[in-house]
Amino acid sequence: MCVTLLICAGLLVRGSGRALTLDAGYETKNVLGMDLELPPGLGYSQQKRTVLIHQLVERFRTVPGVVSATRGRPPAGGLRETSVAIDGHKLMSNGRPLTLWYNYVASNFFDTLSLPILQGRTFNSEEARAGAPLALVSEATARKLWPGQNPIGRQLLLDASEQFHDDLFPASLSARVIGVTKDVHLVWLSKSDDSYVFLPLPPDRWHGNILVRTASEPSGFIAALGRQVRAVDSNVTVFAETLDGLLTHHPEFVSSRIGAIFSTAIGLLGLLMASVGIYGMVSYAVVQRTRELGIRMALGANRREVLRLVLGQSMRPVVLGMVLGIALAAGVSHVLKALLFGVSALDPAAFAGVSVFLAVVALLASYVPPRRATKVDPMVALRYE
Repeated sequence: MCVTLLICAGLLVRGSGRALTLDAGYETKNVLGMDLELPPGLGYSQQKRTVLIHQLVERFRTVPGVVSATRGRPPAGGLRETSVAIDGHKLMSNGRPLTLWYNYVASNFFDTLSLPILQGRTFNSEEARAGAPLALVSEATARKLWPGQNPIGRQLLLDASEQFHDDLFPASLSARVIGVTKDVHLVWLSKSDDSYVFLPLPPDRWHGNILVRTASEPSGFIAALGRQVRAVDSNVTVFAETLDGLLTHHPEFVSSRIGAIFSTAIGLLGLLMASVGIYGMVSYAVVQRTRELGIRMALGANRREVLRLVLGQSMRPVVLGMVLGIALAAGVSHVLKALLFGVSALDPAAFAGVSVFLAVVALLASYVPPRRATKVDPMVALRYE
């Protein structure tokens, strides 16, 4: 059990470390995610809220050191799905309607996140203002919907009316695909999203999420951006976090870290108990065999040979336990796949590293008692009862 827990902990720790350097498909450095909330009951109409958000975006762009500012939900923020139909046929998957994740974004969203457009183009501000029915899809989405075909110019019929009832969702929207983006990790961290579509954000709709790219560490700009918010409307509440911070707060990342901490703590406690148990077991066995060891040494066996004999016999159950633990860890690791970011469920470093570490600890616990016994004078050992 100790072997299994520590190997799982090693896998989770390595996975969490990889998540910090994960290629999410877009640039996370120097980007600040901001969530704006308006107090209820103060009479903010749709038009007033829209004017407010546009003023804030424009003022943010004037702050020294701000490279760009855009409207759009950050990773894992307000996840939304929509059903999809092509050529009048609703797509199905495993007997259920196939759904795509979607996000309404401004025209400069892709530049702000440095999200590459691999094929086609993005929409411009004029198209967004006119409410043009356009869409960009990720590589994975294009492969899923049109395998081996060119997705540019294809039509998608999107409908999320049965899932969401807020003021912004596609309802029987027929959108034309104009671009393909690089695969992204906007929903999942452990894998690229298998379906994602970007839609132009209508300028007359409230969308309380703003992304700001800065020339240096974004946390140093929070105070300056906050002053701009207060200058426009002091009633606005702003929650700000760096994009790297948002990724580390992702449920998958948090679960991985918590699992790693608990597995490590319990595994190390188990290792301590196992080491004490091995030491006690070997000590008792050596005491029981003191006369035998004295006879062997009296007949010419040297201390090294006696030590090798006792260690070999003591390590057999340890090796058996490690083999069983490794086999169990191999099975459990596949359950943890979703929390291993870029790390194989059978990662050699985790399995080999933990195995060697535990073998060394067990060897030390088994080494001390027989070493002490070999220092006893053979004549004293022969008289030992």
